Amino acid sequence: MTTVRALRILVVGLALLLVGAACSGGDPAHNQADITFVSGMIAHHAQAVVMSGYAEERAARADVNKLAAEITAAQDPEIEKMEGLLEDWDAAPQASGAAGGPLGMLSAPQLQALKDSEGPAFDRLFAEQMIRHHQGAVTAARDELEKGESETAKELAQAIIDRQNEQISALEKVLSG
Repeated sequence: MTTVRALRILVVGLALLLVGAACSGGDPAHNQADITFVSGMIAHHAQAVVMSGYAEERAARADVNKLAAEITAAQDPEIEKMEGLLEDWDAAPQASGAAGGPLGMLSAPQLQALKDSEGPAFDRLFAEQMIRHHQGAVTAARDELEKGESETAKELAQAIIDRQNEQISALEKVLSG
């Protein structure tokens, strides 16, 4: 084989690899920390959506209803994005681990207490529980920034930190007002 022919084969092979990588659309660079973060945050976000769903019929304050709607509007699409990441990585969702699951997750009795409350009592309990819930998400997202490899997951983690810190501030106003 001539050097020119070998070089052509090499160039064509590299071009095919680059086209294949560009077309895959996935985020192939990831590690176990990314899989753990994304799996945990799917469950974490799902619980926040459930909690927020209670507000429509139970909240007394309009600002609590508004916050609950914002939480659902932000977290539903993030759940879909995280499920897509696991699919791109060919990774199955993992169990959340410790008894309490991801940081800040409510226990079944805590979730039931929220569901059973109404009016001003609901508003206060929702704010207290969602603050703890969001603080758990922020802690998990900071851990992802430190240990994760996936740029997509790290960008998502930073977005979670930014948005949930803003929502924590709004929830603290509910408690003080």
